[in-house]
Amino acid sequence: MQTKDGAHSYAHWDMGSADRPRGSGFGVVEFDADTLQEVNEQFFYSQVVTECPQAGGQYEHQSGTHGDVCRNPGAPWDCPTGCSITSGRQAPYCLVRMPPGVADKLCRQTSVDEAGNGDQDISVMASYLAGIPSGRPVAITRAPEVVVGAYSTYAVAINAALQSMGIDGPPESTQVARECLQAGARYEHQSGSHGDVCRNPGAPWDCPTGCSITEGRQAPYCQVTGTVLTGDRQADAPNLCRQISVVERNGAFTAFGRAGCSETASCPSWATSDYQERLTESAASEAKICVAKGNNVDIFGCFTKAGIRGARH
Repeated sequence: MQTKDGAHSYAHWDMGSADRPRGSGFGVVEFDADTLQEVNEQFFYSQVVTECPQAGGQYEHQSGTHGDVCRNPGAPWDCPTGCSITSGRQAPYCLVRMPPGVADKLCRQTSVDEAGNGDQDISVMASYLAGIPSGRPVAITRAPEVVVGAYSTYAVAINAALQSMGIDGPPESTQVARECLQAGARYEHQSGSHGDVCRNPGAPWDCPTGCSITEGRQAPYCQVTGTVLTGDRQADAPNLCRQISVVERNGAFTAFGRAGCSETASCPSWATSDYQERLTESAASEAKICVAKGNNVDIFGCFTKAGIRGARH
């Protein structure tokens, strides 16, 4: 997060570094209203903390090319939450499944504050934003979340806090209700590794809206359109056609706003935001913020020492 000319940097989070190996989340930077000097910055993890799903499971940290695993008493090993067992239970054993075109990652434990950075969990982000002193300019940034995180759980509260600053927040996760296309068709709910299908009177079965027939009309028969099946039952489960599916909105996001401005209907014209849905795209926001006025003003009516500040991810 820096001035447009690159002369001043205010915050930087390297989300591929050793201390934030899976650091999806939001960066928040606060500025002094009179000087535009940075007064505080905070990072909020939205990545779900990995843990063992079975009672008594022992989390086993690994290194090298071996993913973390869970050792279960009296039962086979499995993978921590957010990770999937590889096909044939072969090395590297547990992986974080990524979208098509993005290489899968080794399963590693994610904590809220890796290496003592002072980062906080996203569950407290809304209350943090609400506590920023009124009138203080605020910049927000989020990288695309290639791993589904916990944002959707707290999106309503976070977006309400952003709106109080004059910011339109990123889209919240949505639920899609699926239905059959042909008249008289019967929606057939399935379980296990069988996707939902539509039974059509006097015609072959097909798939509900938003789902596609698998290659060769073979199991699992109907998958969510645009997804890729790997043959791993655990990894493929989210991609099977189901009547209610959650659509995560995890694209890049940047914004500028002013704390508390909506309460007095005084949100500035420079309050702005940008959201990009595709994981390969970046978001960028710019704001020209006037901190003082004097005899020498530019075409915006700003004192000439006021600068243009940009946030980019």
